[in-house]
Amino acid sequence: MHDGLRQVLESDMAMWVRDRFPLLPDLACHRAHNAVRSLYRAGGIATLEDMKYREGARGNRLPATFLLSHAMEEAVAALVESARRAGYGKPTGSASA
Repeated sequence: MHDGLRQVLESDMAMWVRDRFPLLPDLACHRAHNAVRSLYRAGGIATLEDMKYREGARGNRLPATFLLSHAMEEAVAALVESARRAGYGKPTGSASA
């Protein structure tokens, strides 16, 4: 895995966030875990191969990019599910036209 990504995923802030996953609603908790798992897999896949690209970068970009996109989708879904369960977005009673 790329050292920069590993530093982010294993930082104190990332550990603090992951320690709070169980506080999320079940669906959001599952999605949050999927997001982190996809980030780890993407980081590993990106450094698996020794192929050289035009820019000189190494790794298998296509699957890694897919997993990074999946991680982003799961993180957003977890956030939206948590906000929905917390009551954000419900009408407040008065609508202005």
